[in-house]
Amino acid sequence: QRMGVESGPGRHRLASVVAGNTHTVAIKSDGTLWAWGFNFYGPVGDGTTAKRLSPVQVGTGFAFIAAGSVADHTVAIKTDGTLWAWGRNFWGELGDGTVIDRLTPTLIGTGFKYAAVGLGHTLAIKTDGTLWAWGLNASGQLGDNTNVNRRAPVMVGSGFTAVAIGNIHTVGLKADGTLWGWGYNSYGAVGDGTTTDRRVPVQIGTGYASIAAGYDSSFAIKLDGTLWAWGRNDTGQLADGTLTMRPVPVQVGTGYRTGTGGGGGNVALAVEYYNAALDHYFLTHIPNEIALLDAGVVIKGWVRTGQAINVYLAAQGGTSPVCRMYIPPDKGDSHFYGRGSVECDATKAANPTFVNEDAQFFHVALPAAGVCPPGTREVYRVFSNRPDANHRYMTDRALRDQMTGRNWLAEGDGPDLVVMCAPT
Repeated sequence: QRMGVESGPGRHRLASVVAGNTHTVAIKSDGTLWAWGFNFYGPVGDGTTAKRLSPVQVGTGFAFIAAGSVADHTVAIKTDGTLWAWGRNFWGELGDGTVIDRLTPTLIGTGFKYAAVGLGHTLAIKTDGTLWAWGLNASGQLGDNTNVNRRAPVMVGSGFTAVAIGNIHTVGLKADGTLWGWGYNSYGAVGDGTTTDRRVPVQIGTGYASIAAGYDSSFAIKLDGTLWAWGRNDTGQLADGTLTMRPVPVQVGTGYRTGTGGGGGNVALAVEYYNAALDHYFLTHIPNEIALLDAGVVIKGWVRTGQAINVYLAAQGGTSPVCRMYIPPDKGDSHFYGRGSVECDATKAANPTFVNEDAQFFHVALPAAGVCPPGTREVYRVFSNRPDANHRYMTDRALRDQMTGRNWLAEGDGPDLVVMCAPT
């Protein structure tokens, strides 16, 4: 691991938890998977159908889990990108080519980073942005232009960063901020202005950053923080002040936070860590890295500072990719985050031994003469100005000033030295 590994005590805590129909699954920060609850179809994954009244360990090396409030199956992704599924398989929702319930995690595929679970169908996104679907398809919720149930994953789109499943409808978010819907639509949950089921993804709107789906209803937050809702509304679940079904998105609020850190949209939370032995800071939004850092077993000596920054997971209109470079031990054993291809290329040219880890680690907006565009906030960068080079990134101006008081150098544009702009 390129994070200045030092000795130190490890910590174990829950890194994530999801709830199914009548079972619960959680991942500890050491990557172990635990489950409990009703187990008739095997969604606990311990090889039995016995009800579990306390957590039982069912695997290791996991980074992501998905379950649904109406589902009796579980899907999980390991740190190596392999996708596993277990539990009920009546419609092929596990994706293993059968309709046989599985009592233990079963390998389905490789190269995945995100998944969502519905009543009888599953969708997952690969690292290349392709969207895959399998299981129940009576209302076209898989998006493959048929009503045929699928027992194995089929590709239904590309460019996706997030997907959310209601009961038997689906909404998806692409890297360009476009919102898409498909599947069961009798209550307008797809959002296309009709009540006709859609068997392929149809575009609903643009400028979105986060999505969620309920029972025959859908929700999304735009990049400007406005909240939108559509679909079934017989109990006021859309929060628009009526009980009227809405077949297109209606605005129901403002000022909502888009950065969840959980993959439910195109904005994530990058968490900051500090290593006292090195006097180094490190920033990441990657769940696997966060889990390892929090565990303190493989990567030791790092603790959260309580600081974090929202980042775009993929390009938006007018944003810039941020590269991540590893600075080798002779230069600092650290990482550098460049705010675009110009700075990244110049840094690499001046420092040939720096290692390009990711040319698009995340995305940000750039300031114009130090002024950030609407919907974003200032990010400041300071440099340690030592042979063991290290940089720190923050949105708190007072904290930046504290760092310069420690002889760290402020870097950026304009009179306030702003280096980049993060989504609010």
